[in-house]
Amino acid sequence: MARLFVTTGNDQFTQALVTSLSECDVELVDEAGAATHVLLGARPGSGMAAAVTDALAPLDAHIVYMANALEEQDGPAVEVVRQSGLPWTIVYPNAFMEYSFGPFAPQILMGVAFGMSERSRVGFVALDDVARVVAHIVEGSGHEGQEYICTGPQALDMPGVVALLADVVGRNLDYIDLPENELADLMMQHAGIDSREDLDNMVLGHLRAWRDGHADVVTDTVAELTGQEPMSAREWFERNLSQFSGKPSLMQKAAHKMIKARYGGRVLA
Repeated sequence: MARLFVTTGNDQFTQALVTSLSECDVELVDEAGAATHVLLGARPGSGMAAAVTDALAPLDAHIVYMANALEEQDGPAVEVVRQSGLPWTIVYPNAFMEYSFGPFAPQILMGVAFGMSERSRVGFVALDDVARVVAHIVEGSGHEGQEYICTGPQALDMPGVVALLADVVGRNLDYIDLPENELADLMMQHAGIDSREDLDNMVLGHLRAWRDGHADVVTDTVAELTGQEPMSAREWFERNLSQFSGKPSLMQKAAHKMIKARYGGRVLA
């Protein structure tokens, strides 16, 4: 019987992934030595390849590496997995809806959503769909040496995403597209990220890749491997409506007016 050990850490992403895998009836184990498959996840930073090398050293299992196709720094780590001598499968989630759309929740209380990707399209994918792909790999066969890019059913630009969200929540929302430095300054002030390097690794690198068209990808991977169509952005917003259903305060309504006065020329529809 297949048994999966997850090594991506104890952060919010890992907890959500483990929950989704549990709902897929994957048997999760607490020790790598008891596993037939080990899930490794990419993390930002130039030391990722060395970290993966250290993680692989004691293992004797099929490696499922969740890579980041939009991070150049992840390339050496992917190559470490390929050359490990262990059976491996690499999964590339194109852009998770959870982490792409989640930051909009506090912003839309002011009637806006900020970004920097202009009108470039992105093939967003739901974490639950990626978890089902991982479950299929773990429970199935024939995946050794395969690399799978996971996306949703269509690529959307950010004005389109915000228009979908506005329709689901039943409110008028504006998408404000800023130059990278302006958005970075706003995020340094309000997003609780301490350094520009961290901001670049955690957020800006992805948004830059979106803007430059590197995430304009749509694949049939989810449907082909799982037999179920991937979730659309609209479906994701509808399932997560409670996350976006807060009511704006008087202060937030006033902030909306100030934001529109300052950034009105940056609104993309």
